[in-house]
Amino acid sequence: MQKGRVGLVIFFFVFFFIILLIRLITVAFFPDSRLKTMSSIEPKRGSIYDVNGKELALYSPSFSLYARPDQLSPQMRDYLYKILIQLNFLSKDDLKALYKEKGFVWLKRKITPSEKQVMDKLIAELKNKKAIKEDELGVVEEQGRFYPYWYTGSMLGFVGIDNQGLGGIEYHFNSYLDKGNSVYTSIDPFVCAIIYDEIKNGVLQFEAEMGSVVVMNVETREVIAMANFPTYDPNDFSTIKSNTIRPAAVSEIYEPGSVMKIFTAANALNQKTASPQSPTYYCGKEYQVGDYFFTSPAIYGNVDLTGILQKSINVGMVQVAAHFQKKQYYDYLRSLGFGSMPLIPLTGMESGILRPVNLWSYLSKYMLAIGQEIGVTTLQLAAAACVIAGGGVYKNPVIVRSVKDPSGIDLYMPKTIEIPVLSQDVCAKTLTMLKTVVSEQGTAIKAQVEGIAIAGKTGTGQVAKKGGAGYYTDLYNAVFIGFVPADNPKLVIVVTVNRPHAPEHTGGAVAAPVFANIVRRIIISTSYL
Repeated sequence: MQKGRVGLVIFFFVFFFIILLIRLITVAFFPDSRLKTMSSIEPKRGSIYDVNGKELALYSPSFSLYARPDQLSPQMRDYLYKILIQLNFLSKDDLKALYKEKGFVWLKRKITPSEKQVMDKLIAELKNKKAIKEDELGVVEEQGRFYPYWYTGSMLGFVGIDNQGLGGIEYHFNSYLDKGNSVYTSIDPFVCAIIYDEIKNGVLQFEAEMGSVVVMNVETREVIAMANFPTYDPNDFSTIKSNTIRPAAVSEIYEPGSVMKIFTAANALNQKTASPQSPTYYCGKEYQVGDYFFTSPAIYGNVDLTGILQKSINVGMVQVAAHFQKKQYYDYLRSLGFGSMPLIPLTGMESGILRPVNLWSYLSKYMLAIGQEIGVTTLQLAAAACVIAGGGVYKNPVIVRSVKDPSGIDLYMPKTIEIPVLSQDVCAKTLTMLKTVVSEQGTAIKAQVEGIAIAGKTGTGQVAKKGGAGYYTDLYNAVFIGFVPADNPKLVIVVTVNRPHAPEHTGGAVAAPVFANIVRRIIISTSYL
């Protein structure tokens, strides 16, 4: 009996010794997979490239702090807590993980380079003091992301703590990028820098709530640049907030005001209900449709379509729209991309507002003609304006040219949609009329740029109250659509300044000078013009 008990004790002693030995061997030779350099476990996330093949989003090593609580005695946990809490970058919540009964815990992910230096020094000191022996506390390398041109973040998006795409191109092409493939875009970061500077200046100068700019290549329909203010820095999570994460250029819906007269005039030419010089329309102080009166700030007398565009006369344009058939006008606006989501891989996009024709009132076609009863985004306006600039065909905007694997084989190419909308003759005549807008007699004199002819249109859209309760009397959206150069446009640039609170609030006073500053800098700094 005695021998049996001794044997049992010896058995359990040997058993636990073997378990302990296995544990020691595992720790020594097979450390926790999370302690390995992440880049050795999985392929590096692919890069995102600009129009010239330079990296916009690239691999950058990051470091995270971990602990192994099950290898720490209660006294050692308390000792480490007292030391680590003195560091500025570790909170009480971070250090609660020291007291979990686990083999591995993160204390803080994605620490900064300076924080890593502090921890490396501290860990070395703790090892010298024999406070820790091996890997009870340590810093491990993980995959990180760096964006050298941070102001492109509204297009590129950003990645989360585990390097997964959470916005923009990073999100839409996450499955490709995760496998080490690369995304090639049409984005020019230097133009992005220009338009970011200028829209920021415009928003601040005119005390606006936000603003956006889109620059498109007319021939290819590629988005060269997009900027929003306010925006976020994808390198700094603290800047990603509710008022910065939504890119205004694709997510902010607004009534565009008189820039819609571009498309109203083009439709009149295409339907042969008007030409640039005939007929003329009497433009008095008001024009009545049913029991509604459209008003004008001045009496202009008899004015042709060119003059109506040049002076942006509401009472004239509604007379032009009187000849439109509702269904044809609705289909035309849809063919320009209004009321539908652009086929472009960005997040936060909105389709805008264009009600089905069966929901139109007797006033709707007149309101639409002057930019009311419709909600648009800056990107939608740019894509529609490219129809006028590009010979009458709608093509979906493009921002990603291709996705390639490491050997250069194409894995993805964007789909192209082409919809004939207007004749080339109509587009040419419309651009000629729009040149008069950017003249001494037009509403866009501040859009003039020395040495180059500009065509364009101003818009001052009213801000609608919720629930169809009319319009605010003191809130507007200032818009300018520009075609550069006027006769054979290479670029379409749309500037929107949302709800300026300064005394000046019109498209001609607020958005047009922002446009002019952008064009000047593009001429000086790039080869696009």
